[in-house]
Amino acid sequence: MIKMILGGVWACIVTLGAAYFAFQWQANAKPHDPNAKPVAPKEVVKTRMLSVPIILDNALQGYVMAQFAFTVDVKANKEMSVKPVEYLLDEAFKALYAEGTIDFRKAQKQDLSALTKRIADGTNKRLGAQLVEDVLIQELNYIPKEQTRGGNKK
Repeated sequence: MIKMILGGVWACIVTLGAAYFAFQWQANAKPHDPNAKPVAPKEVVKTRMLSVPIILDNALQGYVMAQFAFTVDVKANKEMSVKPVEYLLDEAFKALYAEGTIDFRKAQKQDLSALTKRIADGTNKRLGAQLVEDVLIQELNYIPKEQTRGGNKK
């Protein structure tokens, strides 16, 4: 009987001590800044796979297969009549096809952060607002012409 009473007293002491330290910890936490701007909710939108032909020296060299994702404000994405994903795919195609700043035929490190920044900036410029924040590369592959179906045909 005495063991049960001592066990109950011990449980009460432990519970009171834990509650005391929890309140002390909460009191010492940083207070919420009332001047801070609320963070708008973001969503990640994934694009479809994009196939871009690589043409150099007036000949097809291969294809770049790319898939991107980007972060966009939830409210702005729902309010737009044309979704930013279409503009982003167009900008990505232009960056990979027309600019030619990345040589996918060479197995070396490339400046992919400049590519994603260029895609985001071009998309935002066309949309007329800063909607696309980050462009993420989901998949980026180069397939030489010889490895495609009918690639050895001339």
